[in-house]
Amino acid sequence: RVEFDRSANVDAPQGVRGRVLLPDGQPAAGVEVVLTASDDSDPINIFLKRKLGEVTAPVAVGTTGADGTFALGLTRVDKAVDLRIVTPDHPQLSRRQLTVKPKQWYDLRDLTLDQGLVVQGRVIDLASKLPLANATVHLASASQTHLMLAIPGQ
Repeated sequence: RVEFDRSANVDAPQGVRGRVLLPDGQPAAGVEVVLTASDDSDPINIFLKRKLGEVTAPVAVGTTGADGTFALGLTRVDKAVDLRIVTPDHPQLSRRQLTVKPKQWYDLRDLTLDQGLVVQGRVIDLASKLPLANATVHLASASQTHLMLAIPGQ
């Protein structure tokens, strides 16, 4: 398990803010919002880091309020950041390569979550063809050429 600072850095002079909405337009309250450094966009490096099980420590982490709003402050603005909205009920939403200027707040305005799908199937052992109990299954978009590095807990 990787431990990291869960601070939203709300006292920072700059950061990223916005509002998260459910697919029906209602505010998404209590949704985790994460900022990570946009250090690596090279698909080969991302692949290798994923194979090694590396996770990206967030720069700031917060939760949306009752009205769906969030504010994640940045103590440094020397690198671009990626915003990731994580909820178990909807596909992860992200905005990549956000450049925040000193003493300014980057306002993403309204971000609407997509409606998720139910996928059913059965996990079996490749050799024996017997069902595997308690398997963990992760879905990823086939249209992406590479996937972002995992964040702790994801």
